[in-house]
Amino acid sequence: MTGGLVKTPVASARGLVVAKHPLAAAVGAAVLREGGNAFDAAVATGFAVGVVEPYMSGIGGVGLALAYREGAVTVFDGGPVSPGALDPARFVVEPGGVDDDLFGWPRVAGGLNVKGATSVAVPSAVALLEALYRHGASWPWARLVEPAVRLAEDGWPVDWQMVLHLVAHQAELEEYPTTRATYLPGGRLPQYSLTDVPGTTVRFPRLAETLRVIAREGARALYAGPLGERVAAFVREQGGWLDKEDLARYTVRISTRPLAVPVGGATVYLPDGLNGGPTMAHMLLLAQALEAEGESDALVRWVRAGRLAFEDRLALLGHAGTPPDMLSAEAVARRVREAPRAEGPGARPPDSTTHLVVVDAAGNGVSMNLTLLSVWGSRLVVPDLGMLLNNGIMWFDPVPGRPNSLAPGVRPLANMAPALAVAEDRLAVLVGASGGRRIISAVPQILWQVLREGRDMQAAVDHPRVETSVVPVLVDPRWGRDLADVVRATGVPARWRAPALANPGYASPVGIRRRPDGLWEGGADAWGLATVRAPDDAEEAI
Repeated sequence: MTGGLVKTPVASARGLVVAKHPLAAAVGAAVLREGGNAFDAAVATGFAVGVVEPYMSGIGGVGLALAYREGAVTVFDGGPVSPGALDPARFVVEPGGVDDDLFGWPRVAGGLNVKGATSVAVPSAVALLEALYRHGASWPWARLVEPAVRLAEDGWPVDWQMVLHLVAHQAELEEYPTTRATYLPGGRLPQYSLTDVPGTTVRFPRLAETLRVIAREGARALYAGPLGERVAAFVREQGGWLDKEDLARYTVRISTRPLAVPVGGATVYLPDGLNGGPTMAHMLLLAQALEAEGESDALVRWVRAGRLAFEDRLALLGHAGTPPDMLSAEAVARRVREAPRAEGPGARPPDSTTHLVVVDAAGNGVSMNLTLLSVWGSRLVVPDLGMLLNNGIMWFDPVPGRPNSLAPGVRPLANMAPALAVAEDRLAVLVGASGGRRIISAVPQILWQVLREGRDMQAAVDHPRVETSVVPVLVDPRWGRDLADVVRATGVPARWRAPALANPGYASPVGIRRRPDGLWEGGADAWGLATVRAPDDAEEAI
């Protein structure tokens, strides 16, 4: 069920790459074709997608990955960290205002936590990709960065998705001279062609030079070298707090104790820590507990489980919170006896973040979120480097005294939420999505479709979902239900929301599963450029 948009399932014995842009997917698939493994392909795809989807991710962003290698699951947590000199008192909450970004926090005067230098946290994407590389890659580092260098230098015909994001955010991008010069050269939008004639070729030569330095020197060029010094100096010049010591102190948190939830004969693994993992685990456990208690209506079950999980997420989780007992059998049983509140964040979650999933012929795999947080992040490009910076401060609660409140030198509660599942001692499923807090609502539902309902990956991705991160909750009309019945059964307001190209309302997922015949099968959201590529049909050489 795709509302008229259909993507054909792709299967291969040699592995797969699914990414949110076809050029990035082609890079990863070519790595697999030429003998690289899943970690090689994930690193190359991660760098490439930051070039061709500059509004979603890049070397100025952050990320989170789950890796499966030789029977072990490892979490690579590249969540942002606030600058050590950050001054929470600068973020003045406006009475009665609510932001329109990822959490629906109270609005901060001047949007200091959402855009500009005051919104910048330590960028972690390069450190994350290097940590993933060291974990299991087999190719030289420079060879994996090179495709991104070529894309930035040689360019590619602009796609409709980039033009859409430029048009939607043009006024904000034009506020910053370096950003305007990078993405709107000459003050003009690139021209996208609906015919066979290519549109404007997009090039980022300064970014290409920065990537060359990273290819040559590794992550240390950014965290302990001249690139980092330039980034920190520019952010300080623009009124922010990031300095070179923040970059030098940054480390990727590596955990070998992911959260584990049994679902449908498989074990679902989710990241531990300040991210979407605990809430997704909570949602899956609540859904199963509700089913065990006799709730046979799937839509009612997901509305209740999703709202209870999000209520606990925003009330309890954060760097200053005491880790709550949410996932024990006793806590889950107690929670399902309670009714979700009819209130909750109502801000429109924007379409942000990118996700990629990779598996190789040996059965190793990576599921990875990469993000600038908001679309176009801080909207601030470092001159000479062509590097767009994140707005990681936006993930903090601006109200003091709460679990996730603004503070210097700490990690915020992140929306990133990769997932994978293992069955019969083999990797079985890799899933993730883009879409801000909507990711956390979507991924458990897709896992359930594959592991409990037995759907193939494309069918699971296409299946109608309910979005529970907002109130009223959003319900895809393809459920074909009377919303009044759902509201009566849950006590939670709901409204119809059909997926659409320009404003989908739901997360945009990608995934891979192992079929019963042993082939890897991919699925990609039908409402965008997300693409499944196999090594056999890779066109780009590495």
